[in-house]
Amino acid sequence: MPNDIEFKVSAAVNYGLAPLPFIAQFAAPAAPVPGIVNLPDPGQVAGVAALIAAALDGGYGSNLIPPMPILGLADQLALQQFLQRRLDLTLSLLHQDANGDWVAQPFASILDATALSDESYALGMLYARVATEEWATASGWGALQHFWHFNVLKHSAMNFNALGLLQVMNPDFLVRHGNGNWACVEAKGTWGGLKHAELKGGMLQAEKLQQISWVNPVNGALVQAIPVDAVCTMAYFTPTLEVLHLDPPGNAKALAASDGAAPIFLLEAGQFLGWIEAGHQLRALLGGDADASWDEELVWASWPDHPEIQIGGPQALLSASHALAVGVEVLSWLVPRLGRWRRSALRQPEREAQRVIPRLRRLATEARRLASSEKRAQGAWLRLSRLLQKLGQDGHADLKWTDVLVEVWAADLLIELAAPPNRPFSSLRRLHDWLNGTVSASRERWQLDANLPASGMPPTPRSIHSTSHGLLVVAPGDNAAPRGPAIP
Repeated sequence: MPNDIEFKVSAAVNYGLAPLPFIAQFAAPAAPVPGIVNLPDPGQVAGVAALIAAALDGGYGSNLIPPMPILGLADQLALQQFLQRRLDLTLSLLHQDANGDWVAQPFASILDATALSDESYALGMLYARVATEEWATASGWGALQHFWHFNVLKHSAMNFNALGLLQVMNPDFLVRHGNGNWACVEAKGTWGGLKHAELKGGMLQAEKLQQISWVNPVNGALVQAIPVDAVCTMAYFTPTLEVLHLDPPGNAKALAASDGAAPIFLLEAGQFLGWIEAGHQLRALLGGDADASWDEELVWASWPDHPEIQIGGPQALLSASHALAVGVEVLSWLVPRLGRWRRSALRQPEREAQRVIPRLRRLATEARRLASSEKRAQGAWLRLSRLLQKLGQDGHADLKWTDVLVEVWAADLLIELAAPPNRPFSSLRRLHDWLNGTVSASRERWQLDANLPASGMPPTPRSIHSTSHGLLVVAPGDNAAPRGPAIP
C-alpha cells in the first residue's frame, strides 16, 4: 500500500554483507506487531496535527538549545516562527497524485542540490519521529518520555563528559519510551528511491551508543541501561512517500563499568532544556502574549494556517521559564566542572582527599564572581557560592563529586523566583518535580478526556497528540476538511 511505514526486524545481522543483501536480512515482525501502518495524511487536519506534534518534538533537531545565554524573547519567537515555516515548506514539496496518494512535487528533482539536501534532512527527521511513535504504539511501549536530538546530549548542562560524543557518526536521537526502554534512532531522508548503502551506514550510527549512564541527583547513584533498540529510519519515494523502519536484534551486551571516556548524563537537565523549548514554542504561537489564551491550567494557541488545530501546554512552562533558564545556566557551569572532578578522581584516586577542599573553595570563588556579573541570576549564584564555601570547610575532604551534585540539586538556589502556591519551587529539585508532575498530569488528563467524554455530552471526534516535552496538539477528527486540492 502507498504512504505507509514498514517495520522490519532481524534475528541476526551480518554487517559484512554488501548494502543490498544487508537490508535483505530484515523481515516483517512477528504478530501481534504489524508489519505496516499508515502514515499521517497531510491532506487531513488530523494528519497535519500528527506531523505538527512530530516537528515540535524535535523533528528538525529544533531542540538544539544554544549555550548560555538563553535566547531573548524576540529571538525565541523568530526561531520558532522559522521552524513553523520550515514544516510548511517541507510539506509543500508533497502533493497528491491522481490516485490520491502522496508523492513528491514534480519540481522537487530539479531543485538545487543543497536545497534538496536540506529538505531531505528535514523530511528524514520529521518522519523518524512519526515512525518511532508508531513503533512504540505497535509494540505496547507507551508514550515517548524523552525524544532528544543527540546535540542536546552534548549540552554542557546535561553531560558530565561531552568529549565522548564529539566524534562524528552519532545517531540522531536518544529516545526513552513509557515503559522505560531506551532506543537510539538514526534518521535518513531522500526525495528519491530507497538508498541501501545509507541505511546500512545508519544502522552503524544507531549502534554507536552501547550503554546509557546517568546520575540520580537526589541520591548521587549512577544508573545504567542498555538501549533495547538501535533503529534506522528512512523516508523515501517509490514514487509514493514511504518510510522504512529497520530494527536489528536487541542489544544483549552486559552492562560495563563506566570509565572516564563514557558519557554520563544528567537526565533532568535534558528535561529542563525540553521544557524551555516547549515554552518558546508556546510563546511563538501566542505572538509573545502569554496571557492571550490561558484556560485555567493550560495555555492554548492556534497553529498558523490551521486555526482549527490547537497547541496547548501547562501554564507552568511559561511561569517557570525564568527559573528554568537560571537552572540551565547554573547546571551549564556546574556539570562540566563536576565531570572534570570525576575524571581526576578516576585517574589519581590516591590524591583525591588532598584536592577536595581546595577544589570546592575555587568553585565557591568562581561562583561568587559570577554573582557580580550575572544580574539575571545573581541570587542563585550567591547562594551557590555560599553552599560551596560551606562544603569547602575542613572536615569535608571525603566528599565526592556526586555529593556536591546532590547538595546543589536540593539547595534553595531559586528562592526569590518561587511564589507558592502558584510556583512552588525553591530548588532545582522542586522545580523539576513540580514541572514533571504538571506536564504528566496534563497529558494524562487529555488522554482520559479523549476516551471518556463528559457525562451527558455526545462524543466529539478529536485527534490528540502529545510531545515528550509537554505540549498537546488537538485537532478535529478525521472528517476534517483537506489541507488543499489534489494536484493531478
